[in-house]
Amino acid sequence: MVLMLVIIKITYFLLNFCVPSKLTRMVWDGQFIAYFLQIFSNHDSGWYERIAGTGYPFPIVDGSLDNACYAFFPAFPFLGKLLIFLLNCSPRAALFILSTLISFALIPALFSLGKQLKLEPEANNWFVFLFLFFPHHFYFSMIYTEGLFALMGILSFLFLLKRQLFWFGLCSSILVLTKIQGAVWLFSLLVFHAGFLGRERFKISHWLQFIPSIFTICLFLGFFWVQTGNPLFFKSASEQYWQGNPSNPFYALLKSIIHPKEGEPFLRYTGIYALLFLIASFILLKIKDVGFSFFLLCFISILLPLSEGTAVSQPRFISVLFPFFLLLGMHVSKLQSTNLKWIIACFVLLFHLATFVLWNTSHPISF
Repeated sequence: MVLMLVIIKITYFLLNFCVPSKLTRMVWDGQFIAYFLQIFSNHDSGWYERIAGTGYPFPIVDGSLDNACYAFFPAFPFLGKLLIFLLNCSPRAALFILSTLISFALIPALFSLGKQLKLEPEANNWFVFLFLFFPHHFYFSMIYTEGLFALMGILSFLFLLKRQLFWFGLCSSILVLTKIQGAVWLFSLLVFHAGFLGRERFKISHWLQFIPSIFTICLFLGFFWVQTGNPLFFKSASEQYWQGNPSNPFYALLKSIIHPKEGEPFLRYTGIYALLFLIASFILLKIKDVGFSFFLLCFISILLPLSEGTAVSQPRFISVLFPFFLLLGMHVSKLQSTNLKWIIACFVLLFHLATFVLWNTSHPISF
């Protein structure tokens, strides 16, 4: 699996040689490293680089476009800032190194979680493969928060199962400081934990491990409340800059599919993508012991961004929802035909690389 991930990362780079002018300019201008890093930095990556380099703008100026920085949570860029200090490198290089390390760390984390959930070895292999190489999952290697968010979320579930209080508290605290969806994951973790405790006698010690992450959320919201009088300032900043229009998530989904905005036909694709996974969420209920918590995790995580009135970025948001790929891995492993399994693996890899090409050409589907 490690070798396959290395090959895919090299392929990302090689795909960029499809345009000879890029290669020529890179060679003659001596910008090899800069061009290499550009492959992994696109769209919102610039905001993380800015925060890692100069921090959040302070003091907060009402109405300033600089406030858009606050729409991005601090865990990922602050870890990048730590690497900048340790390695004395640029923000882009630091975040690229961080994303690369995270993408490799996902491999043992996924295998360990699958083993803890008592997956059969072949099902576990498919789970890891599908999670890492499913279409649109190139985000785990890019300068985006998806890799860190997925890693901290998976480790949170893993340490919760092992009842390792300290490590769960640390990972879940980083989780809620990585993306707004971290609050949804924390709620799912509470339900997940309650399910595994079952009818055990209630003990306060069973729930102490949630205190650090809940305290972290309160501290984060308290910062905005003290500075701006609005504990949800990060949401206001996002709506101001990206002109979000809060609405019923189901209405936003249907509107994206049936009548997307003029000039944005890609919304039909992302809307259908989200709808398929919403339907698949109900299948997760069949997973023994943990089905309801996984259903909540996926269902609410998809609806939350849709509440902003559009289906933009749904493939990216869905990429971190590991229960889907755990379920897919279980079903694919049960197929009797080896040839069919090879066809599935090849299709997944080719589609994965195709979506990366869209990312590198700034196609809206890859936002």
